[in-house]
Amino acid sequence: MKKIIYCSLVVILALVVGFSWKDTKKADAVAGQLSASHATSSTITVSTAAVTAFATSTCAARIVTTNAQPVRFHFSDRDTFTLTTAIGHTQGASTTVTYDASVYGCGLWTVISAGPAGTDAVSQVSETH
Repeated sequence: MKKIIYCSLVVILALVVGFSWKDTKKADAVAGQLSASHATSSTITVSTAAVTAFATSTCAARIVTTNAQPVRFHFSDRDTFTLTTAIGHTQGASTTVTYDASVYGCGLWTVISAGPAGTDAVSQVSETH
């Protein structure tokens, strides 16, 4: 009887160790580790109608500086997504944010003003390659 109890404890312990063992894998891309050789820059005026902020497919990072109004981004090429003042990623007013390509990607970005209705946001957008 003791052998059965010891054997079952060993089996239970082996199962616990087996299920709790985590296989850690190294990530292929780590944020901030993509190199850049040159950059492009432009200024866009954004209102309540969505406009394209970036439309390239390769980059290392995207840098966005906003004026006195916040903006809202959409980071996807999905046709069914409608960017609104309530849906998307908001970047605050008077800020500069670097969006690393290994995290946010380099696909199509659309942007609208996230400020009060009728106000335009002017953003400086840069892209490093």
